[in-house]
Amino acid sequence: MKARTTPRFNIQLDDRAPLPRLLLEKIKQLLHWTSRRWAVSRERRQLATLSPYMLKDLGLSESDRIREAGKHFWE
Repeated sequence: MKARTTPRFNIQLDDRAPLPRLLLEKIKQLLHWTSRRWAVSRERRQLATLSPYMLKDLGLSESDRIREAGKHFWE
């Protein structure tokens, strides 16, 4: 039987082993979730550096910036 490769993380999946395949799929989902959360966290840190003029252009207030910058990466 041929092994398949997932396109995102290049993990070899074997059709004959359902439990390892399920585990690898869950790991792939966790990696995707973690990378997205870190991206959102990075956007929040960048938001914290914007000037009041730039915040106004985005329609955000100083309190919006403080609230977003204070969130943890998983929120």
